[in-house]
Amino acid sequence: MAKFGNFYQNKTQEDEIVGKEASSNPNIGISILMGVSATIMILGFLGCCGALTENRFSLFVFFVSLFVLLIMQVTAGILSLAFKSQIDFIFRESMSKNVKLLESTDESAKHFQEILIAYQETYKCCGLVNGAIDWGSNFAENHKSCNCLNEADDCVNYGGRSVFRQTCISFVKQTIKDNLNMVIGLAFGMAMIEV
Repeated sequence: MAKFGNFYQNKTQEDEIVGKEASSNPNIGISILMGVSATIMILGFLGCCGALTENRFSLFVFFVSLFVLLIMQVTAGILSLAFKSQIDFIFRESMSKNVKLLESTDESAKHFQEILIAYQETYKCCGLVNGAIDWGSNFAENHKSCNCLNEADDCVNYGGRSVFRQTCISFVKQTIKDNLNMVIGLAFGMAMIEV
């Protein structure tokens, strides 16, 4: 249960960092696949019942339902492929607003900065787009989460401190792309098996 709690907390952090419009779109394909899988399980049971009773109408409904589900799976794969090509554009749009929050000193920006600090500590990244420079004048008071203390990590010098080279946005984008590859593979793989 703790693992699920960490997933939910990390998902919420990613929603705040990249914006809800950028992080929710990949979930459309995942939601369709989950719905299709649950429906296939139910239809499989009903198909077995139709075959045992040799009811032609039940078997016809079973076939039509599986055909509709096949179309939904292919749609999930196509939606995931389409989103994959738009990731960079969506991230560029939402990041320009969020970098301004890192440089800001007002109270509304503090909440976002706290979320990014926790994210940086967890995933060993610094800044959003350009690295530590994204923090602007706030870097002096928020540098601890960027500190790269292990020489095995990829580090750079900024402001006299050793900080992580990887930006948080590159980590989030790579995670989303990896998950989209899995969704695309599952959607088309299951569709090929069903055909």
